[in-house]
Amino acid sequence: LMILLAIITILLANFLLGFILLSQLRIQLQSNLERYFLSQVFGVITIVTVYALYKTGLNSIFIIVPFLLLVLFRFRKDFYRIKAYAFIKIFGLQLFVGILLCLVAYYFFYVFMDGALFGDNQFYASIAYALNKTGIETTNFDWTLTEKSATPYHYTESWFTALWSKLFQLNTLKTYYLLYIPVFGSTIFIGAFTLAKRLLKSVKYNFLLSFILAFTFLFLQNVDFPFFKVFQNYYHIGSWFHNIKFSVIYIELLV
Repeated sequence: LMILLAIITILLANFLLGFILLSQLRIQLQSNLERYFLSQVFGVITIVTVYALYKTGLNSIFIIVPFLLLVLFRFRKDFYRIKAYAFIKIFGLQLFVGILLCLVAYYFFYVFMDGALFGDNQFYASIAYALNKTGIETTNFDWTLTEKSATPYHYTESWFTALWSKLFQLNTLKTYYLLYIPVFGSTIFIGAFTLAKRLLKSVKYNFLLSFILAFTFLFLQNVDFPFFKVFQNYYHIGSWFHNIKFSVIYIELLV
């Protein structure tokens, strides 16, 4: 029950903060789905940025984010608000997908794999633990060192895990599995769903087809879709669940 409440809290916090920010930037978006998706993206980036800058005393790679927001603010346009009924439907869809992903993650990592640790997942959870303890963005876990310097890395997943593990008093690995994966996975789903609905807007049963395509984007490897191999020369594209550590990149592709 606590995990469910945590997912609801995080999704609502991301949306509300992102929506407020977008309303100030006045980024022009036509559909409710687009506005909801961008609100979630801007919200989670803002929350992670604020916590990272606070814990590191501004010595963070996220220091660039406020400057990027100022650039967007300079080119702001009219903002179209999300209707309440549309928000409830889209939020309900994301929450449903988030719960499914939480159950999938729990079964896969704790039942099917019997708690066996994956190198990457344990690594990011360890970074999150170190971030909360030291406030230094580093991948060096040598606790015998009295001084450590910050090193560049992709810290989004680790700062997210660090923040919510602290607030909900969960260990960082459990937070990564049961909160980070459902929240980022469901956000990516909404982005893929939004894109699919736009492409299939004139097709019958576009909601169902878009839902299926978005889920396909999450779970099926690139070998299942030969046309994805066109991109192999530029970047490895597979299913999100096989490349969870690249969640931010998947979001960037959808944005």
